[in-house]
Amino acid sequence: RCERAIERLHAASLGSGHVNAAMHAQTVAAIFLILAGHDEHPLAGCAAFIPAASPLVGDHSNSHVVPVLKPSILKRDKQEAARGALSYLAFWEEKMTLWNAYLLGQWGVAKGMNIEAASSIQREAEQILKEWACSVPTSPALSSIAAFAPLIELGAGTGLWASELRV
Repeated sequence: RCERAIERLHAASLGSGHVNAAMHAQTVAAIFLILAGHDEHPLAGCAAFIPAASPLVGDHSNSHVVPVLKPSILKRDKQEAARGALSYLAFWEEKMTLWNAYLLGQWGVAKGMNIEAASSIQREAEQILKEWACSVPTSPALSSIAAFAPLIELGAGTGLWASELRV
């Protein structure tokens, strides 16, 4: 039953492209904040792309500290996809969809979660951060950075952002 529920959730759409990805990411973030006991942190609600659909009550008056997330930042146009730009964003979206389906599938069937599975997802996330980057490059972020060109890159880990700026 659990596997069937996971497969159905993985195939389900929660909205159009970037809205779907935003909802999956929001759910995964909420689950991990709740599991870690940080769901009442003043900035927890800032992890919501669509606050009305978030179980976390947030104080969005902190938007001067943390910008409000909008699903539109996850958009990739066809030209970007064709030239392989923002491949980490596409990978991140797929991981959020998979993890969301897995975690909600367990919750929906068993009304609980396998903590070892959640820990495994956390370890995988840490490995992804080491291999790719600690943040996901998006078109608006890259455009904002490019406006300050020429740029010098110092100690930037894997250089993902610099390579995305070159693409």
